[in-house]
Amino acid sequence: MPSSEQISASRKLLQNPYAYLDDIGGFSALPVTSKGAKKQADRETIKTSLAKLRNDISVGKRLSDNEIALAARWAHKQIWQSRDLIWGTNLPKDRAEMINAAELLGLIGYRVNREKVLGQFMVGGQRAEVAGILDRDNEEVHISPMFDPEVCNFTLAHEVGHVLLHEGTGLHRDRALDGTSSKLRRVGIEYEADKFASYFLMPEKTLKAKFKKFFGTELFVINEVTAFAFQRDTVSAFKSQHASIRALARKLASAESYDGKRFNSLAAQFGVSVEAMAIRMEELNLVQY
Repeated sequence: MPSSEQISASRKLLQNPYAYLDDIGGFSALPVTSKGAKKQADRETIKTSLAKLRNDISVGKRLSDNEIALAARWAHKQIWQSRDLIWGTNLPKDRAEMINAAELLGLIGYRVNREKVLGQFMVGGQRAEVAGILDRDNEEVHISPMFDPEVCNFTLAHEVGHVLLHEGTGLHRDRALDGTSSKLRRVGIEYEADKFASYFLMPEKTLKAKFKKFFGTELFVINEVTAFAFQRDTVSAFKSQHASIRALARKLASAESYDGKRFNSLAAQFGVSVEAMAIRMEELNLVQY
């Protein structure tokens, strides 16, 4: 039978002053449960786990890429452990479909609001549309759907990075992000949130498995076989069209067929831009030029 402390805590959790009472006014040995109560209990467990993670990676100091990768793996673990609560019997068949920043935010008690216009702010001396806002005080993330889906996806994951890795109060505004950071050099907490988003949206193990499935290798090298499999061409002709490792990575990131097999591109499957996927492929040494 549950203790008086457990009963008191559960009554608060269930918002039910009669929790655990049986038909004759005694205490039942089996707690009354509900999906909402389980979700709240899971949130508390996840918040405790998050506090430990933040302590382990020394939040408040400059974080290494390894620490950021650890946080991304932690995030994937929370989603996986809560998969039945999130999807029930409609569990996605593809692990890439389970990489969902909005669901993760929900698990730690944040609400995601999608509002078309979030205003403008100055960044790098230029006025930019706000694509995402993190409101820590009210535990909310606001995302503008006026941008392309892959931009919204990366921006939302970027905000998750701030929630997990950084401290602060008030509002934090971000411009539209797609993982390329081509216009502004990212430093400090913005670099860390970008890196988290990349690790979270394109996890190493899952991406490598899909890459090998589609291209039949763990390291893509241009040779007679691969050039022909891509576009029935010679090595020299293929290289002339893809004259750098980034160009080759873009080709692979956006490819929808290879050696007679058709599939959704890796960029599309992971919900990121072609450029972000190309960068991640290079980081993971999946391509060689």
